[in-house]
Amino acid sequence: MVIDSLGGYTAKLTPYEFRNQFDLLVYELKQRGITSVIILDSATSKEFNELALFSVYGAIKLGRRENPYTGRRERIMDIVKMRSTRTPLQFLTYEIGGEEGIMITEGKEEISEDDFQV
Repeated sequence: MVIDSLGGYTAKLTPYEFRNQFDLLVYELKQRGITSVIILDSATSKEFNELALFSVYGAIKLGRRENPYTGRRERIMDIVKMRSTRTPLQFLTYEIGGEEGIMITEGKEEISEDDFQV
């Protein structure tokens, strides 16, 4: 299940209310065996990101940056958290393709044992 985005439902919530409702949402989805992607828009992320990180099993931040070597914009992902999984510490670049979906384009060859956190 993809929930895009929670922003419209969080406008008037206090941090306490957000945490309680978000915890319940994550718990109920897990109890039903539903794999989910929950998207926080930038405003919601600024306000509640730290609270949301406590509840979820994994968190990936997607962004864009200008490559200083090529001068071109590129998409980057930061795997902030992935419970019980080794994750790279550096940003990974990716592209969004047609049938292929999201494909990591750079960084995967450069990842060594020292680049992972658990």
